[in-house]
Amino acid sequence: MSVNDDDNANFPLYEYRDIIRQYDDTNEPTVHHFATHALCKHPTGKIKFFKALEQHFTDVPDRLKIQFILDLCDKRDVTLDEWVKEIFDTDGK
Repeated sequence: MSVNDDDNANFPLYEYRDIIRQYDDTNEPTVHHFATHALCKHPTGKIKFFKALEQHFTDVPDRLKIQFILDLCDKRDVTLDEWVKEIFDTDGK
């Protein structure tokens, strides 16, 4: 399967946030929901996560960055939430 074969390949990341807002009582996406549903659930989210990590991991081989993302997404624990908050949380909530 390639990324281009994914039905969600052209689905913008901000639309994932809108979907998450539908299921959140506060009507704002939580970091955990964004991490698990928008990033880790879809190949396009993992690619966006990988590209964002390039700014944080310099001089680290791509295979290690990929393995790091896959491990975080498999565990789906506090560590994933902290990394996603560090990289993607622009409003500090």
